[in-house]
Amino acid sequence: KSIGFKEGYREKSHFCLIIAMEELYVKEDKLNSDMVENLELCKRLRHESDYGLTYHQESAKTALKYAKEFLDKTLNLI
Repeated sequence: KSIGFKEGYREKSHFCLIIAMEELYVKEDKLNSDMVENLELCKRLRHESDYGLTYHQESAKTALKYAKEFLDKTLNLI
């Protein structure tokens, strides 16, 4: 959310946040497209665990790894 706020936007959904990140940061070469793809993957994994009744330890480890990478990169942007 904070990188959207920095640009003067307020996100209304995770989907909108992902689109904004692509437009504001990937197209400007401030974020690698892999970061956004990993964020989308984490969103799907969370959705599956919350609503699909499936949970896998490996999925959680993957999500944590990508979250740490994303946090490190985005902290440099704000």
